[in-house]
Amino acid sequence: GILSGYCFIDIGLRVSLINITILTEKHEHDCRSKSKLNERSQPIEHLVKELEERAKELNCLYKIEDALNHSDISIEEAFKIVVDSIPPGWQYPDITRAKLEYKGMVIKNEDFQETLWFMRTDIRIGDDVYGHITVYYLKETRQFDEGPFLKEERKLLNTIAERLCHFIMHKDSFAFISELESIKGVS
Repeated sequence: GILSGYCFIDIGLRVSLINITILTEKHEHDCRSKSKLNERSQPIEHLVKELEERAKELNCLYKIEDALNHSDISIEEAFKIVVDSIPPGWQYPDITRAKLEYKGMVIKNEDFQETLWFMRTDIRIGDDVYGHITVYYLKETRQFDEGPFLKEERKLLNTIAERLCHFIMHKDSFAFISELESIKGVS
C-alpha cells in the first residue's frame, strides 16, 4: 500500500511537474511571441505617431499658406488665421496657445495665457526684428528636443515666421507701389 501510494504520489508529481513544465514552456513561448510582435509593432506604432505629427504640421502650414496667398486679406486677418492655425499643428493642440506681436499689434488665441513653457521666434525683415511669434503650452508636459517642444515644431515655427515675413514684404511693396501710383496720378 505504501509503495503503491508512493508510486501514485510519484506519478502524480511527475504528471503535475509535466503539466507545469508544459504550461511554463507554452507561457514562455507566448511571451516570446508577444515580445517579438511588440518589437515589430512598436516601431510601426512609433512610425505611425511620427507620421500623424508630420501630417498635423503640414496641415498647419497649408492652412497658413492658403490664407497668406489671398492678396485681398488684411494683415490683421492673416495674423488671426496664423495664430488660430498654430495649436492644431502642435503635439498637444488642446493645451497649445499662440501669440503674434507685430509693430505694436498683438494677436492671441482665445483663452490665451502666458506660461513657463514656450518657444519664440522673431519676425525679421532683413536684419530688423518687427515682432515675434510665441507658442505656449498651458501646462507642463514631457521633455523632448527643446523643453516640451519637438525639433519639428521649432522648424515649423521658424517656417511660419519666414512665410509671414514674405507676406509682410509683399503687403508693404504693394502699399508702396499703390502710393507711388497715387502720387504719379496727382501730378
